[in-house]
Amino acid sequence: MKKRKKVAVYIDGENISARKLDKINAIFEREGQLISASVYRRKNDKFTKRWHNISRRRKSINEISLHGTPQRDKIDKRIVRDINRDIRNNSDIDVVILFSSDHGYAQTVEKITGRGKEVIVAGKNISNRLKVVAGAYYEI
Repeated sequence: MKKRKKVAVYIDGENISARKLDKINAIFEREGQLISASVYRRKNDKFTKRWHNISRRRKSINEISLHGTPQRDKIDKRIVRDINRDIRNNSDIDVVILFSSDHGYAQTVEKITGRGKEVIVAGKNISNRLKVVAGAYYEI
């Protein structure tokens, strides 16, 4: 029997609508065994409030709410930091799935693949740069 890959999921809640949850679930279930999933959003942001409600109902999705004033790339920087920390501290992670279309993640994706991890990107209108550096991508 083939060993299922262990998957860590990172969702940019500002970039990916909570309405895509069924598609998100289908992707990470297809790719392997979920070991962690986090959604990142700004606290008190009405556009990402639905992610808050989902994470409260589904304990498998950890909500990371960032406080304070909106800042450029605030959520992106936190996701990058967490991915790097998780890869460094958990050698069991085989696959990183990043739900975002933001080209700003391209450098991070390159570093992760350089460490021998598979990276899958999923989003709407994914940047060409991100498609090139990711091992695979899904348009959702």
